[in-house]
Amino acid sequence: MTASRKQGNEIENPEAGFLPHDSELRDKSNDHSVEGNIGTDLGSEGSRHRCCCWLIPPEVLRSTRPSVILRQAVYIGVMNSLGFFASVAAITNTPLWISMALFKVDCAFNLALSVLFLGEKCSILKVSGSLMSLAGAAVLSVSAYLARNSGGQENTLFGDVASLSYALILSFLMVGWKFFLKEFSWPLLLTLNGMASCVQVVLMLPVLAWAYGSNSEGAHWSSPGAVIGWCLLNGIVSLLLAIWWSFCIGFTSPTYVAVAGVAVVPLTTLLDYFTDNIHLHWLDGVATAIILSGFFLTKYGYDLSESKNRQYKEVEDHHLINSDQSEFDDRAADPVFGIGQHSEELKTEHQ
Repeated sequence: MTASRKQGNEIENPEAGFLPHDSELRDKSNDHSVEGNIGTDLGSEGSRHRCCCWLIPPEVLRSTRPSVILRQAVYIGVMNSLGFFASVAAITNTPLWISMALFKVDCAFNLALSVLFLGEKCSILKVSGSLMSLAGAAVLSVSAYLARNSGGQENTLFGDVASLSYALILSFLMVGWKFFLKEFSWPLLLTLNGMASCVQVVLMLPVLAWAYGSNSEGAHWSSPGAVIGWCLLNGIVSLLLAIWWSFCIGFTSPTYVAVAGVAVVPLTTLLDYFTDNIHLHWLDGVATAIILSGFFLTKYGYDLSESKNRQYKEVEDHHLINSDQSEFDDRAADPVFGIGQHSEELKTEHQ
């Protein structure tokens, strides 16, 4: 036979331990009712967006509202379309060696936007690595001008603005991806990519129809089937690349992915040398060394930040465990609760 006695907001029972007070039980029941209301709200929200719910996996719907996913997909699709038009305007109005260097300014843009919108810590190693990669891209562009600028294309202010606009659009897109994938999951990533591709098709299909209808593009293609087949192939490849690209951003960081993108440029130059017999310059080697140094410096900066974060989390968890143990010992030895005689049993049960 056990006796229960109320002490403050708790009930002491030597055999059952601590039981919550009635007010606490009421608070928990209210919490459950709030959760129920949230579920009802999600259900009503989903009923208002039945047109897109069948596109979204149930795993994603359980954590995110359909309207939020739709807005994120529209954002990604619009930014992808704007980036495409900006890149086309850049490379058609500016020599490739200039536009390529201006494109890589996204390293600096990504770092600044990550600090502003993602709360990323800006260390000296990250800044130095990003600037080194940007400098390497500039040196590679100069090398391209000296050794491979045979077309004599003139530079225009419009092309420079378009190149910088592309870098800024790409940076906002990458930071947006990281923000949307704060809690990384493959269903969410695939859903956003699929819906964003649909938005991009809706935005770009009228432009493509006008281009091919007015003979601005594809005038030498006599078969409409060839045009459609090429567009479908290009869309499939672009979707696969977008999935891989967004996975890298969600798994690492926008700045890290931007710097890695610069590190790929020397490899593409080397492939062009073997496939198209382009002329190389000694500055290509210097630029490659600078770019790779910047990449590994940035990687070391991110690895160091991750190591510090893990150590901080371990210390914080250890502090919480010790504080919980101290609080339990104080309560077990407090005679006010009338359980001093049961302290050893409570300690053993807690451990």
